[in-house]
Amino acid sequence: MRTQRTNEDTHFPWRWLVALVPLVMLVHEAHEFAHTLTGRLVCGRWAERDFNRWSIDSCDSWLPTAAGPVFSYLLMAIGALLALRRGRAWPGLALVFAANPLARLVTALSGHGDEMLVARTWAGTQADAVWVHMAAAAVVAGFCVIVLAVAWRALACTQRRPGIFLPALVAGIAITGPLLPLLNRLLDAGILAGPVAGAPWLVHMVTLASALGVLLGMRWLARPTRA
Repeated sequence: MRTQRTNEDTHFPWRWLVALVPLVMLVHEAHEFAHTLTGRLVCGRWAERDFNRWSIDSCDSWLPTAAGPVFSYLLMAIGALLALRRGRAWPGLALVFAANPLARLVTALSGHGDEMLVARTWAGTQADAVWVHMAAAAVVAGFCVIVLAVAWRALACTQRRPGIFLPALVAGIAITGPLLPLLNRLLDAGILAGPVAGAPWLVHMVTLASALGVLLGMRWLARPTRA
């Protein structure tokens, strides 16, 4: 007997992909804020940052470096758990992809990123050893593959699985890749560049705008095929 398909089976969730854009930006800013806030708590002062770089002088702790990826992986884990629950798949998927697992995987495999810096700090005198790179990359790859497998499985409810999964997978890189350098050029031009808690005013404005966009798109993130 043929079963009747629901809207989620047959309609492409373009609303969900649109609402994912500000969520990607908000999660990126939260990732960077995790770095700077941990610097403030551990080292006694705010790290200085722009849209994709941060630094803190005279702080030997590896905790500020680790805080960003720990936040991102925690968000992926929460998203994966939600994606396994009936009726929570779409918001769970949004959290998984907004945390940009592809970027975490690519940077780790190429020997860069926060994870590699932490691994080299832990390795001490063996920091440049091949096994350090391989171990860190394996841990990142293992985690990202698991959450992405969960995301793929959660999309089994729709016939559009590849057409949704692939754009969502590259969304983080596709959005932040061109946008962050552009915003940094505005900072270089002195536009809203005055620092507040280590971050320029422009960073705070973009964060607020992203949060507003997420609030406006929450219904689309939760029920993308319904009006």
